[in-house]
Amino acid sequence: MKIYYHGQSSRAKAIVQKMPSLQKPFRPSPLLWNGHLQTVGAAILRKIPHVPYLREFVEFDDGGNMGLDWVQSVSLSDKQTTIPIVVVLHGLTGGSQESYVRHIIGDICKQSWNCVAVNFRGANDTQLKTPMAYSAVQTGDIRHVLKLIRNRFPQAPLFAVGFSLGANILVKYVGEEGKNTPLSGAVSISNPFKLTLCSHYLESSRWKTMVYGRQLGSNLQNFLRRHYDVVKQSQYVDVDAVLSRRITLREFDDFVTRRALQYETVDDYYTEASSASYIHGVQIPLLCISALDDPVVSPDSIPIEECKTNPNTILVVTNKGGHVAWLEEANIFNMKLSWMDKVAVDFMRAVITTN
Repeated sequence: MKIYYHGQSSRAKAIVQKMPSLQKPFRPSPLLWNGHLQTVGAAILRKIPHVPYLREFVEFDDGGNMGLDWVQSVSLSDKQTTIPIVVVLHGLTGGSQESYVRHIIGDICKQSWNCVAVNFRGANDTQLKTPMAYSAVQTGDIRHVLKLIRNRFPQAPLFAVGFSLGANILVKYVGEEGKNTPLSGAVSISNPFKLTLCSHYLESSRWKTMVYGRQLGSNLQNFLRRHYDVVKQSQYVDVDAVLSRRITLREFDDFVTRRALQYETVDDYYTEASSASYIHGVQIPLLCISALDDPVVSPDSIPIEECKTNPNTILVVTNKGGHVAWLEEANIFNMKLSWMDKVAVDFMRAVITTN
């Protein structure tokens, strides 16, 4: 199993040298030997730990809101705390309840750091208050939240970890902000960097369309059903028509997302939303973790050339690992640990100790 990384700057190289998890290759669980098994295994086999969340609602100027689930390892009453805070961004139709979110928060809390899991508009029992929910292109909400946390805790090192869609939003935001971001570092895991390529990849075979494209489309339809009364108010989306048939993720983005955002075509939306186009603007250490056998993310979308032009990026690509998975343990009935979590935590520790 070969792992390769790219990080041209002396600081990036120093960070990698301080990451024990990158000093040996990822070895997948022998019974989860391909990307499909890894992805499904991560979804159904990993035991979901209990995490004691304390929810805070953040209101936005347009009337919308977001739920922040705080996990306090060390007292947050001290506004001058220098204890690191990590913000975790979930994937499509996910939330702080997801196994991968809770697992990485558990590993972060073992460092005696504080953590907060974002629930995007309408996600995980967060009330949707405006017809527009969240999407791959919208970075305004996370920008607002990070400013709020920085103003509240001006001395605390601030990091963010994004998974899948959340990773795309995070990398796009970091690229847009450049040196203005309050983040000390960011981690992108299983990012669909080039959304047009990934949308076609999900429909590249009948089997993939059925297993992934339509399942993701169905999850989004369920999201619409939960927030039917609010989304129905949109003048751009025919909600009843969208709910009347089975659709794929790409079809949902065509019928709903791009119309709500007023793009002429779905590919216009995907082009502007694709985070690979924003990597050139990244001015902080950015770790990107991808697997070549990811069944959701096209291997052609991994931004190798884009990362080569930005010395602040560290790109790690494994042959195996699936989508938001990287399970190593041999006992599939006791799946807890994930290589991706170890790498992410190693990276944040290394950033703190590297000038």
